[in-house]
Amino acid sequence: MRITKTELFTIFSIFSPYIFILFFFRLAGIFGFLGLLGLSIFLILSSLLILVLTENTKFKKVFYFILTVISIVFFLSYRNGLIDKSDKMFFAIHKSQMLEIVSKIEKARLKDAKFKIPQPNFATVDTLEQGEVIFTLDGMLDNCVGIAYSKENQNPGYTNCGRIIEWKKLEEHWYLWYTV
Repeated sequence: MRITKTELFTIFSIFSPYIFILFFFRLAGIFGFLGLLGLSIFLILSSLLILVLTENTKFKKVFYFILTVISIVFFLSYRNGLIDKSDKMFFAIHKSQMLEIVSKIEKARLKDAKFKIPQPNFATVDTLEQGEVIFTLDGMLDNCVGIAYSKENQNPGYTNCGRIIEWKKLEEHWYLWYTV
């Protein structure tokens, strides 16, 4: 059984939302990510339209339509799990850079010295009074998301963006947080 270009395009379009959320959720800004999801919808609809117009058998048309519906329902049902995986992948990619910043901050605290906190290209970095190091990844005003280093493994209750409503453990001393 030979797969046609149209079928390959359809298969890619069905998997595109999963690819975009896993690899670009934290790397793209909110508008960039919404654009990628819009592109996914466009790819899915255009591939279905091409299949309806070009396929000769009703079986294939119905098969791809059902496959697309199942894929979309699955995506909507498990999007929170995909976002969690995306956050863990983002943390794994940037962990070494975050650790380096945390160690510089800890050394400066031990020496009771002042220094300019390095600002990586993927986040803004702040410290809280209790000693937590806050990496703000995205957000605006009082609705933000980020990663925190907490030596005491305690939720500080707030960040520079507002009150923390979600505090998820990524690994020992590292947490993903959301504010409202």
